[in-house]
Amino acid sequence: MKIGRHAVQVAALALGLVLVVGCNRRPRGRAGAAASAPVPAPAAAVESCLTFVRATATRTARCEGGVAWWGSLDRAVEQLRPACEVMARAPGVHYRREQADSCAAALAALPCEAPTPAACQVTGSLAAGAPCGMDEQCGAGLFCDALLGNPCGVCGVLPGAGQECEVRCVDGLYCSDFTCAPLRQDGESCLTPFDCARTLQCAPGAEGGDICRRFQQAGESCTERLACASGLRCAGTVCVPREPPGQPGAACKDGLDCVDFSCVAGKCAALARLGEACSHDGTHAPCEPSLLCHEDRCIPRDPAACSRPATRR
Repeated sequence: MKIGRHAVQVAALALGLVLVVGCNRRPRGRAGAAASAPVPAPAAAVESCLTFVRATATRTARCEGGVAWWGSLDRAVEQLRPACEVMARAPGVHYRREQADSCAAALAALPCEAPTPAACQVTGSLAAGAPCGMDEQCGAGLFCDALLGNPCGVCGVLPGAGQECEVRCVDGLYCSDFTCAPLRQDGESCLTPFDCARTLQCAPGAEGGDICRRFQQAGESCTERLACASGLRCAGTVCVPREPPGQPGAACKDGLDCVDFSCVAGKCAALARLGEACSHDGTHAPCEPSLLCHEDRCIPRDPAACSRPATRR
């Protein structure tokens, strides 16, 4: 089933918040480091992180037709607090209350189709080549270059227009045939949802072939390859308002149908816990936000461990 670009973005934000590292064709850094007792996260940084959570969750509920992360704002905060604690103690990360408040104000004022404002983009202090576990550790213009599911990577430079790329480019560009190019606009050909501008999807065109085009609105026709706009779902062949997300065991078509953003074999499922089976393709549930799916098992997510010397076993 093909899921619209907005659904992919919402699910990624909800499950990882801003913890998702870049997918690459080759692993970077260590696959893991020696485990040790985590250092307590600064309380002020955790609360600032949760301010980002509340702001983004509130905007999601507004733009997704009232669909809230994990069923309610309070539950979203409860679910993401452990993730914020992990992020706040990572080397190079700086969560500041002033920036979090500015982000909240900016998100509240922006239309749903607007890109993420600069105030919501957390930049770290690690230099290029430094070991990392998430983008927010790296300095301006850098990202954490790691294989999807690999706990550790290194801070790398995001390539710009015309530069060689493997997966990611700076905002406004996408990786096309290993070269960063401007996002495709309405009516232009595409291969994946991420080739198109934020407000567009990659779907079949009237004359055959996939093109970037707007999402279908309420009452308009839809298919598995022609997605509905935010806050809507495809019921049969018509876009209708999306119902409140279901609890584990409820029927679902994608993760947005479920309070935990986890749809497995047509049923909402609880998020996988430490040591349980997991996957990124829907065959198993994704991990809880403070964990990482590595080699099909949930392991502790600890970006700080990426900077520690590996210990022989």
